[in-house]
Amino acid sequence: MTFSDGTSSTFTIHNGSNGSNGSNGSNGSNGSAGRGITSIARTSGTGAAGTTDTYTITYTDATTSTFTVVNGADGSGVGDVTGPATAVNNRLVAFNGTTGKIIKDSGLRTGTASGDIPLLGTGGVLPVARLATGTPDGTKFVRDDGTLATPAGGATELLASTAYNPASATNVTNATTTYADVDATNLSITFTVPASGAVIVSLSARAVTTTSSNPAMWGVGIAGTVVAASTGRVAAAVTAARVVHRVKITGLTPGASVTYRWMHANASTATTTTSYGGTGTTAEGQALIEVWSA
Repeated sequence: MTFSDGTSSTFTIHNGSNGSNGSNGSNGSNGSAGRGITSIARTSGTGAAGTTDTYTITYTDATTSTFTVVNGADGSGVGDVTGPATAVNNRLVAFNGTTGKIIKDSGLRTGTASGDIPLLGTGGVLPVARLATGTPDGTKFVRDDGTLATPAGGATELLASTAYNPASATNVTNATTTYADVDATNLSITFTVPASGAVIVSLSARAVTTTSSNPAMWGVGIAGTVVAASTGRVAAAVTAARVVHRVKITGLTPGASVTYRWMHANASTATTTTSYGGTGTTAEGQALIEVWSA
C-alpha cells in the first residue's frame, strides 16, 4: 500500500479454491392455461371509403376484444386528360380543342332510342329497324323518305320457273270446255307469294285448235281447279305458232306457298292441243312456266 506521505507497506491474501455445487431446488408449480383466437370478423361498418369499421376478435376462452380500421378515401389526382365534372351515360367522348388532353361530352350517344348512333347487330350488319320504318319481308327496298316499300310497276323478281322439254314431241289434247291439267307432274310450279299478294304468270308453248271459231284456252289451276283470273284465248287458227300467255293474278296471301299447274281447254267443243318437246327441225320447243312478283 502506498500512503500519502510516500511511504508503503505490504500484506498478503490467500485465494481459496471453488466450493462444491449445492443440491437442485424443487420444481415450481404449472402456470395458468393460455388462450388462442377462434375468429376475427367485421361487426360494424361497410368498408366504404372514408368510413371506420369495427372488427371483433373472439378467443378460445369465449372472451372478445375489438379494434377499428379506418378505410382510406378514394385518391384524387390530375392526369394528362381533363374533362367535364359530369357526363351523360353512354354518350361518346370528343376532344375539346387541339391539345389532345381536354375532352368534352359530344352529345352523341349509342343505343336504340331516337337520335342514338346504332350499333351493329348479328352478323355485323345494322338492324333494318335502324335504317327505315316498316315491316321487312325480303322483297322491299329503302325509300329516300326512310320507309320500306315494295317496288312499283310490273314484275320485279322471278320467283320460280319450270322448263319441260322431253326428247319426244308431246301433244296433249282436250276437246272440252272444262279445264284439265296439261301435265300435272312436269308442268307445275311452286312459289312463295310476295308481300304485294300479286304475281305475273307466263306460259309459253305451241297451241293448236281444230277450228278457227273455237279458240284454245290456257290458264293455271290449283289441285285441278282453274284460277279464273288466269284464263285466256291463245290460239284461234287451225294451226298456231308458239305463243306466250301472260296474266297478272292478285289477291294472294303474302308469304303463302302456292303451286300452280298448267291447264287448258277449248272455247267450244273443238279440240285444243298443247305441244312441246322433241328434237330437230320438227321440235315444238320447251314448255316454260314463269312466276314473277308484281
